[in-house]
Amino acid sequence: QSMNLDRERNLVSVGDIVNFTRERIDIQKYSVVSPIADDAFDHYDYRVLDTLAVDGRRVFRLAIQPTSASSPLFVGMIDVADSTYDVMGIDVGVNEAVRFSFLENLRYRQRLRDMSGGRWMPYEIRLSGQVHFAIPLPGVPERMPFEHVASLDHFRFDEGHRPSNLGEFKIVVQDRAPDGCRHVERLV
Repeated sequence: QSMNLDRERNLVSVGDIVNFTRERIDIQKYSVVSPIADDAFDHYDYRVLDTLAVDGRRVFRLAIQPTSASSPLFVGMIDVADSTYDVMGIDVGVNEAVRFSFLENLRYRQRLRDMSGGRWMPYEIRLSGQVHFAIPLPGVPERMPFEHVASLDHFRFDEGHRPSNLGEFKIVVQDRAPDGCRHVERLV
């Protein structure tokens, strides 16, 4: 928390962790397709950059490239476990369709780990970029870099009531699927 900004005006707060499992990520006036959304292949191209060993697991590092320069989308990398496809890390910026006043070169990074029972949670979040002043101010550089780092731990689970929809399935039927064919995409 900065002394010179209200809580609500901070660029990042731990209370607003970006949840990439959502279909769309709302960033100010933009709604950006998550790189792991059900329709992500309609918006991104993926390319394997490397195979890594992380905590004794094989991990694929994938490049994420938007298929359109005019739609607000992410560009960067995602690390995915080879057998379970758990997201272990994400490092993204935004394409040229996303513009913020005074902010440039924004990067958002999350590193995730299994916090027990297959619950993958971010343990480190980094937001970095540059503040750009269009009008020169005496004694102030034209561009000032910043980085906000949050470390998270001591997650607690199962302390309240279970959500009523826990265990339900989301059924997605592809437009080109024959009548009666259904494919389970993911658990809700």
